[in-house]
Amino acid sequence: MTSTPPRASAFGPLERRLLLIVLAAVLPVVALSWVLLTGNAERQRSALLASARTVTTTIVSALDADFDATISALDALAASPRLREHDLPRFRQEALDLIARRGWTNVVLSTPDAQQVMNAARPQTAALQGRMDTPGIAATARTGAASIGNVLYSPRLNQYTYSVKVPVREDGKVVYVLTAVLATARAQALMRQQDLPPDALLTVMDRNRTTTARSLDPARWVGRPASRTLTTLLDRSNSGGWAMTTTLEGRPVYTLWHQSTHSGWASAIGIPPESIEGPVRRQYALLAAGIAASVALGVIIAFIVARTILRPAKQLEAAALDVGRGVAPTIPATTLPELRQVGLALGQAHREREQHLASERQLRAQEQEARVAAENANAAKDEFLAMLGHELRNPLAPIYNAAQLLPHVAADARKVRQLSTVLERQASHLTRMVNDLLDVSRVTRKIVVLQKDTVDLNGVVPEALEQVQALAADKQQEVRMTLAAEPALVHADRTRMIQVVANLLQNAVKFTPDAGQIEVRVETDAQQVRVTVRDNGMGIPARLLPQVFDLFKQGEHGLDRHHGGLGLGLSLTRGLVELHGGTITAASDGPGQGSTFAVTLPRITSA
Repeated sequence: MTSTPPRASAFGPLERRLLLIVLAAVLPVVALSWVLLTGNAERQRSALLASARTVTTTIVSALDADFDATISALDALAASPRLREHDLPRFRQEALDLIARRGWTNVVLSTPDAQQVMNAARPQTAALQGRMDTPGIAATARTGAASIGNVLYSPRLNQYTYSVKVPVREDGKVVYVLTAVLATARAQALMRQQDLPPDALLTVMDRNRTTTARSLDPARWVGRPASRTLTTLLDRSNSGGWAMTTTLEGRPVYTLWHQSTHSGWASAIGIPPESIEGPVRRQYALLAAGIAASVALGVIIAFIVARTILRPAKQLEAAALDVGRGVAPTIPATTLPELRQVGLALGQAHREREQHLASERQLRAQEQEARVAAENANAAKDEFLAMLGHELRNPLAPIYNAAQLLPHVAADARKVRQLSTVLERQASHLTRMVNDLLDVSRVTRKIVVLQKDTVDLNGVVPEALEQVQALAADKQQEVRMTLAAEPALVHADRTRMIQVVANLLQNAVKFTPDAGQIEVRVETDAQQVRVTVRDNGMGIPARLLPQVFDLFKQGEHGLDRHHGGLGLGLSLTRGLVELHGGTITAASDGPGQGSTFAVTLPRITSA
């Protein structure tokens, strides 16, 4: 079947390819323009937000500084000798002087139950009735610490005020609470000192989210709760940040806020969306115009250049077919860098394809290796199960026989004791095997809980040696112990360290013939402590040394299982050493040449 050539059009496939090439050349310019324009817009927005964030932080810091200064002044007034002498008229005069200097509204001295004792705004001869801010005064008296009150309306002063309270102690006990009453105009004055961004709305709130000062229409809103959206935002995250909220007038604004960890008061600044998003939209419009102009230029260039690259384009077609067949493509000989880049891209595609095929072949080989490893692991499992069955049968047979004999020798106390000893010994053997299996499981899964402390290995080795002394004596083996000349201190679990050394000694006793020699040595240097166990036993073949710490390995043995055991000891030992951040190594010159096991742990210089 022959194919019908496609009908030519004013803007055919070649032109489209050329347009893509032109666009590829234009895209870096477009991308750079996008980065510069959007980056500039983002910088403008970030600068505006940073300026607003600085304002919120500054006003809160100014309020905290004013609170601290007020607390210091109250503390100084509380220390007045006039108050200690209960000379309230002269103390009131000192309070009036302080009010004049600090610009406060009033100073009140109250008992811990909020009963007024002295009110600077009223003559000392006037009767003082009623209580003022009972919860706040009680809290200050209870905690014994200065506190910042919330905004309250004062009918007597006919204005909104807030207070700062300090405890007055006598003989270590809070006997009075001294309160400075400040008008919200004080916070309003601090706000007017701030340099606000254009059209921004700044609000200061107390801990109850009540408006304390406001840059817009304060007479209307001071003393009222902040907007519901702002209150929800502050309650959800009081650490500061920014989000979209609605003002008390109902206008949506971007809001940045900051809350004092000292007083609990917060400031929030609202910026209209247009102030932030307007410059960004204008920058995007400029970017869109630039992209449109670039595309138009690309179309024109595609038409102009199309007729000059037909032959290289055909060569590119042939190169693409070569790539599909797995043949290295021929790069067109052309002076047009765009077409040559396409040819180079085809060459790269061919190389990547070959690399992918080589990777697939490698993966298949790895899969085969993994299958072989799995089969070997399965065989090891089967071998372990057979070995476990054999090891379990050894103690179970005496247990069964002793159980069968017990009813028949019940009258013979000596034989009953002998059979009980057999049962106890074999049950203990079973318990050790189960405990080894559980320990290996825990170590493998790294769930062993270590009780680490400062441990001297000079004391650990003798304790471990006691556990194998009887077994070594039965085989008439000589066990020599050499301790370090100075403390061999490590950060370790003492019980587990005894277990590590005991496992190595038991391994040496097991695989060393009668009348053999075993040496255990503790050595130190500036950085490490090393415990070495050396024997002149059966040794380890070189090909088995890399596997000596693997699970269920005991070297080569026949069906008689002369040495017994599940082959867990060295694997468990390595796991425990690694959990302590140490290393363990095995060395042997070959069969019949003995073995050397060395445990190395980081040394600590003092307890």
